[in-house]
Amino acid sequence: MIPSIDRTWVELDRSATAHNTQKLATLIQQGAGHCAIVKSNAYGHGLEQMTALLSESGIRFFGVDSLDEAIAVRKIAPESEIIILGYTPSERFNELLRVDAIQTITNEDQLGELNDIAQKAQGKGRISLKLETGTQRQGIAKAQLPRILMTIRQKTFIEFTSVHSHFSDSESPKGEGFTHDQFNRFAELFKTIREKGFTPNYIHISSSAATTLFPELQGNVVRFGIMNYGLWPSVDVKRRNQISPRGIELQPVLSWRTRVVQVKDIASGIPVGYGRSFISDRPMRIAVLPVGYYDGYRRTYRDNAEVLIHGHRCRVLGGICMNMMMVDVSQIPQVKRDDVVTLVGRDGMHMITADDLAGWGKTINYEVVTQISPHLPRHIV
Repeated sequence: MIPSIDRTWVELDRSATAHNTQKLATLIQQGAGHCAIVKSNAYGHGLEQMTALLSESGIRFFGVDSLDEAIAVRKIAPESEIIILGYTPSERFNELLRVDAIQTITNEDQLGELNDIAQKAQGKGRISLKLETGTQRQGIAKAQLPRILMTIRQKTFIEFTSVHSHFSDSESPKGEGFTHDQFNRFAELFKTIREKGFTPNYIHISSSAATTLFPELQGNVVRFGIMNYGLWPSVDVKRRNQISPRGIELQPVLSWRTRVVQVKDIASGIPVGYGRSFISDRPMRIAVLPVGYYDGYRRTYRDNAEVLIHGHRCRVLGGICMNMMMVDVSQIPQVKRDDVVTLVGRDGMHMITADDLAGWGKTINYEVVTQISPHLPRHIV
């Protein structure tokens, strides 16, 4: 835990990042590479900070959603490989060429537009074909692929660098058969690509969950997302990892802290927060914290949520406000203004995890961390 002048902040553990990177390397088949997915502000952890930490740990391949994220990664890791997994408007293809990222392509029009701009710039537009194998997000269907490949053959300023797809249900026990079906479809489509004479450098479909549970379904790159950050894709993936001979332990990278801004004593029968959803049933001491749903601490955490102060669990009282929340500190002596409060992370013998917040908010850990607001400062510790 670091001293901070901030009212609410995020801490990122350098040693946990290195630990996770080393452990994930043991799940990758020999000869395959690790692409770290840092899209969506590095799953809420902080794009610039996590790119720097992952680079320190030896990662040289990053996956992002947008051109703007690619630009940010290029500044931090100038020698890295970058793939844009999302959509880039053709009006920004000149910027794409300058940042030298691989652009995911899912339709023929994009190929022509990128080729024309690359020709004028006397460069190469590097692409990854996203193949549709069963998720029904962006992707090229089997019937479309031959024509797409013919168009690539005609476009001399296009470089076919990568081909990929994505599993839709590899996190759950019921998804095992469908995951293998998706891989078989991917392999069939890739066979068509090879038969047409193309040999893309990167072939990838495997995600965090799939790499953990289905090591035989890897290409020559695996895309680790949530597990880079010490979190598990699902309870089932974590459980099955624990009983596997290949099982690994991960360390959460992120802690989220705030501070006490006021302590007050209230009598029995006093409402706390909007809507009087909580009314004290005894004399209480409460603390006001300067964090709310604007910062990413969701209103849905309200009924069961806890925070840590002085190593003790403190219950959240009433509704979460836009910029503030209240907690019960009746059992904690000497709580005072500016005391550090842990929203996610460890304090003493206790720990609150992103999975705890997910349970309280009836959501998933992905949503918990990605919704921590980008305006909060991120500190590497």
